[in-house]
Amino acid sequence: MITTPTCLVLGAGASAPYGFPLGITLRNQIARLARTRYQVIEDAGFSEAEVRDFATRLSRSGYTSVDWFLRDFPEYLAVGKAAIAAHIIPQERDVDLWPPNIGERSWYEYLLNVLDSGEQPFSDNRLSVITFNYDRSFEHYLFTALSNRRGDETIAVADFLSVEVVHVHGSLGDYPVPGRPGTPYHEVETAEAVVAAADRIVILSEADADTADFIRARELLDGAERIIFLGFGYHAESLRRLGPWTEEARGGVFVTGTHYEMPGREWGPKRDSFDGLFRDVGSRDAYGFLSEMIELSD
Repeated sequence: MITTPTCLVLGAGASAPYGFPLGITLRNQIARLARTRYQVIEDAGFSEAEVRDFATRLSRSGYTSVDWFLRDFPEYLAVGKAAIAAHIIPQERDVDLWPPNIGERSWYEYLLNVLDSGEQPFSDNRLSVITFNYDRSFEHYLFTALSNRRGDETIAVADFLSVEVVHVHGSLGDYPVPGRPGTPYHEVETAEAVVAAADRIVILSEADADTADFIRARELLDGAERIIFLGFGYHAESLRRLGPWTEEARGGVFVTGTHYEMPGREWGPKRDSFDGLFRDVGSRDAYGFLSEMIELSD
């Protein structure tokens, strides 16, 4: 049970253990389209020449992120978003979330067992989630596990909806539960699915602090007494849209997070951007951080 109002802020590294690509990996996957075909993108309305031109330019640009490339070359925005959607949709694989595929270091599993560990109702947990990721793996894991635990659809839905999840950069679609329609979680990337998902994707340079999702995210952060970043890159603009991050603005709030495998010369300035608010308790992956560095069940 989590009784302290807690907000998790998820970056790409939080979804990586479940098969989703980090920025440079996604760049490499899409860059291969310079030499191969991905028919579904063409079926979504783009010619082979358009796709190859985009992929070739991206692969030879030296950008480590598709987002950064699209920021500077907005003429490729439509085909770029379609390519992102086409490559991420197939990664929404149910089997990648469960044993034996996930092994023993699933932070989704660890968190679920903290949330569902007490005699109090699940809905009494004080947890919300802000994610910068397009995938819905966290929602799918939580709802599937609760459905199997409860054996009662109505109770599972109520428990699931008690954990609010906000996708500030859009998603592949609303996660569907009984009584609330949405886009199924599966690895079928039809042209229709690619078009629909691409229309919902918001790349970093397009994001707006005044959207309903960012406004809601800041409301969740304002109501939290504990803020934990997982797999996050701490990009200055992303932090600004969630901010402010000063002792004066958030005095008394426990702010911490992972910086796993981030070089010290890079991490130092990012940590300093919190103006002394960030409590650096050590470097671990998401599972190690939650299970070894934080006492969630309070």
